[in-house]
Amino acid sequence: MASPPDGSLRGRPSSDDASRPGSGSSGRGGRGGGGGSGGGGKGSTSAGRDARASSDAVLCVSFNQDGSCLAAGLAGGCRIYSCHPFAKRGEEGGGGIGHCEMLYCTSLLALVGGGERPAFSPRSLRLWNTKSRTAICELSFDSRVLGVRLNDKRMVVLQHRRLSILDLHSAAVLQTLATPPNPNGLAALSPDSAACHLVFPRSATAGDLVVYDAMTLEARCVVAAHKTPVAALAIAPSGRLLATASTTGTVIRTFSLPDGGKIHTLRRGATPSVIRCLAWSRDEGLLAAAGASATVHVYRLGAGGGGASGGGGGAGGSGGGGGGGGGGE
Repeated sequence: MASPPDGSLRGRPSSDDASRPGSGSSGRGGRGGGGGSGGGGKGSTSAGRDARASSDAVLCVSFNQDGSCLAAGLAGGCRIYSCHPFAKRGEEGGGGIGHCEMLYCTSLLALVGGGERPAFSPRSLRLWNTKSRTAICELSFDSRVLGVRLNDKRMVVLQHRRLSILDLHSAAVLQTLATPPNPNGLAALSPDSAACHLVFPRSATAGDLVVYDAMTLEARCVVAAHKTPVAALAIAPSGRLLATASTTGTVIRTFSLPDGGKIHTLRRGATPSVIRCLAWSRDEGLLAAAGASATVHVYRLGAGGGGASGGGGGAGGSGGGGGGGGGGE
């Protein structure tokens, strides 16, 4: 994925690949970006550095489904990195990207405009081909898109009071579900479509979650995960385990899917702290939690998410609490 000129994310959709995802939908691209006038004179070097720093401001980051790549949405575009070894694979310019999701190690990105100067409307989602550097299609919505989730069969688009489940290959909307207010776009989709579970909040004031089958489009169960609203959740690579944390942030819980049976209650600490991210290891034996306290806690659950056997380790701060503890949140 070569570095394109600024404005490439505003290019027209491509029509040369009939087999690509979304080829059955009617896409529309944005207008081409214009060039700026030349600068010069005293202070231009400093201004150039400031402009580059501003365009590098990070708006979002996300791993792909198998953790092999990292996508970053920036104020001036997006970048893709390989994780093993860590190296930049390429970038796109043209304006702010508020949400950026990658499909495995393919050339498909799902992009949403964001920041002070979005690449395109934050009410639109664009499927982007990084190889041809063209838009596959663009889908418009009636309000700001707050998040996107992908696997090899489904795409989920999150808005403030609804979510839409789409077929990835045709980009057709299969179902739209009303949700409670969800300003942070909180939801998780199984990385593997073989167990294609979608989990999202049932309430804005309590910690209940809906487990939904994104293939059959049927609700499976409601999980009473916490007493306070859920702040973070993550589905394990197999799609068979769910990790959750509430806005109180003193405990993390794991559940089996699709039945919602509770497996672990892991104590993070006695002091409330907002947990912003949960992540599973590939073998599902480790679970990491990161939050506003500037620490990362790692819990050893055993292979396949089995019984918890140890405490957390701190990164960037003091060590975390042990596994298997209680908690009233």
